[in-house]
Amino acid sequence: MKLYIFLFLAFTVTVCKAKHKVKIYYEQNQDGYNIYADNEEFCPVSIKIDFTSTNLDINGGNNAIYTVEPNKKKQLLTKLTIAKKEKAYKFSYRYLTNYGKDSQDNYESDYAYSLPFNTSKTFKVYQGYNGTFSHQNQNALDFTMPVGTEITAIREGIVIDVVEQNNRNCGEEPCKKYNNYVLIYHPDGTFAE
Repeated sequence: MKLYIFLFLAFTVTVCKAKHKVKIYYEQNQDGYNIYADNEEFCPVSIKIDFTSTNLDINGGNNAIYTVEPNKKKQLLTKLTIAKKEKAYKFSYRYLTNYGKDSQDNYESDYAYSLPFNTSKTFKVYQGYNGTFSHQNQNALDFTMPVGTEITAIREGIVIDVVEQNNRNCGEEPCKKYNNYVLIYHPDGTFAE
């Protein structure tokens, strides 16, 4: 029985994740509220906030996307200002977060990435870009290699997240939740997974 290791290399500006070390909170003032965020991540995090409000004007509008810088405390995101002081006011909010700067559009598009293994070794490409198995519309490569092969970085960066506890897989979309991975934040704002 052959064993395959699938190495997924994706190069994107923003990566959706379910968990981030980000805290959103507010402070009341005489004109309304200031909305702040703390980011304990080592990369920027984008936050989209959906407010439900009564008698409050939202600076920048509703459903705006804000970027919180890495390791930042009490970064002002927006202000909610009381529209009519003689009337009651209230608000609530929901938010979504993504790693990276949502608005980033400049990055190194011609960077020469290294192979993810020692160059004295050779391994077959099991699936290439836009593959028919699981790489539709993705610039990703899968290599066949024995379990235990040393994997190396393809580019300098900061490790943001690691998942290594999964031990099952299948070739269907719902099985992506079983992927093990290393997420790396590069100096130009892109990520590799």
